[in-house]
Amino acid sequence: MNGFDLLFFALLLASIIISILYEKKDLIYTMPTITLCILMNYVYVKKSKTNLIYSIGLLALFTSDIFATLAFKDSFLKITILTTTYIVCSTLALKKYLKRGKLKSFLSITSFITIGLLTYIVYAILDLLVLVLPKNTLFFVFLSVLTLIVLLVTIGLIYFSNNYSSGTMLLASGIFFFVQVCLSVINEFLYNDKTFISLIIFCHTMAIYLLTRFLIYTKAIKTEDIKEWYL
Repeated sequence: MNGFDLLFFALLLASIIISILYEKKDLIYTMPTITLCILMNYVYVKKSKTNLIYSIGLLALFTSDIFATLAFKDSFLKITILTTTYIVCSTLALKKYLKRGKLKSFLSITSFITIGLLTYIVYAILDLLVLVLPKNTLFFVFLSVLTLIVLLVTIGLIYFSNNYSSGTMLLASGIFFFVQVCLSVINEFLYNDKTFISLIIFCHTMAIYLLTRFLIYTKAIKTEDIKEWYL
């Protein structure tokens, strides 16, 4: 853990305190800075091996955080496009970790139940957004949801292949990101609550932080150590 990691947790704590005690707009001082801190940490550790595509994705998310903090509903289209950019860049950054592996566990009953549950939640969210959003934004919403599904499937494939030592970290990142998206929609369009804002901040920042740490530190497990997982 380096200085950027310590700064990240300090900013995360400050953001949660601000979300509880002050107005959402006051998060402008911490939330975008968290994403910028993660980007600086990524570049600092990776140096010449920095993935330019993922860096661009983090910059897009940095800009999205600014819009989301100041005016989420008024800037919803911009936020959707920028977030989609981050999701696409993250998926491309993870592409090289997709290797042939023993994925029988991915086809287990538990996996199908999980996929079915996630599909239902995504459908419910889209059903809500169709009713409240202008027609000209729906295409970008569907595009964002599609890219999110591709990212989650990619994360699932990498995790279940059991080829990398920090696969659980990557899976946690995907779960945090999915929960954050769901809570954001509920908070902005259905039921606004400070508790939701605090949870959104935590899930949002941890999703980015864990994914970035996976890209920085993950190591392949030796071929002879790779084993099948049955869930």
